Amino acid sequence: MESGLNHHHRKVPLGQRLAFSLGHILNDLCASMWFTYLLLFFHKVLKFDSFLSGILMLVGQVNMHNFLLKIHCPTEGCSFSPFFT
Repeated sequence: MESGLNHHHRKVPLGQRLAFSLGHILNDLCASMWFTYLLLFFHKVLKFDSFLSGILMLVGQVNMHNFLLKIHCPTEGCSFSPFFT
């Protein structure tokens, strides 16, 4: 049986690949700025120590990752996640 990945293999146009790449870079920059702002907010405004600020960021990232996986893959047979196999 042929794999589903090779069934409809088409070449994506160069302009679309460049636009996707640029969007990916800009998304990473935006996320970095947001995380930096949030760490400074926790530390300077809420007066949390650096360790607690980092732990809050880590817990938030892990929870968001699990939440998005549950939305995208609600069944147990999810092939790309080791958490839902």
